[in-house]
Amino acid sequence: MENNTVPATGKRIALITGASSGMGREFVLALNGQEKFDELWLVARRRERLEALQNQVRATVRAIPLDLGLPSSLERLKALLAEEKPDIRVLVNASGFRAFRRFYRSAAG
Repeated sequence: MENNTVPATGKRIALITGASSGMGREFVLALNGQEKFDELWLVARRRERLEALQNQVRATVRAIPLDLGLPSSLERLKALLAEEKPDIRVLVNASGFRAFRRFYRSAAG
């Protein structure tokens, strides 16, 4: 069986999507200052919220403003991970999702 994993060569990180609000933000605050990470990588759509959160924590933070509902943003994140090859110690996928389909009303309402 072939092993297709790429060895991590970079920083020890926690990668948190949906980091600017809700559960994602709470994970950022919980992981803040833990010595097992070199950086917290925070992904969210709203740059201004990421920057505000970055100023509230003492950890080294990389703010990555991306809308993961867009294929182009997924490709940018994929390229960043491939380039830097971080050692992802924790992955928190707290971003929302979009459903692109017609909404039908039930007979009741």
